[in-house]
Amino acid sequence: MTGLLVISLPRWAVARPSLDEAIRTFTGGADVLDGRVRLDLPPLVENGNAVGITVAAESPMTADDHVRRIAVFNEKNPEANVAVFRLGPRSGRATVSTRIRLATSQVVVAVAEMSDGSFWSSRASAIVTLAACIEDLS
Repeated sequence: MTGLLVISLPRWAVARPSLDEAIRTFTGGADVLDGRVRLDLPPLVENGNAVGITVAAESPMTADDHVRRIAVFNEKNPEANVAVFRLGPRSGRATVSTRIRLATSQVVVAVAEMSDGSFWSSRASAIVTLAACIEDLS
């Protein structure tokens, strides 16, 4: 009889991927170009618990030329990945809006995957006066 050993590491022992590593995982290592994506994020955030963002990608959203996915990443939250939205030609517009939490002042990046396999991005910085997502790791 074989036994199964399960080791549970504390949350702090599992390394959080860097912003660049998280983006590289999403793109499969493909180059990410600047442009074609607009990330609207307030530059000054009073409360990091609910920060409204909008991401829009330039695309005609036709069967031959559309946005497949839009992903949002952050620099300093406990998790680098914020959200992934799946789109297609029937979406009409390549625009998504949501609210996110920001642990502290940081950079947020939106990356759009186009139907031709290219990736485009936009970055924005936010100064957060009241932080969210703070975990006591002691």
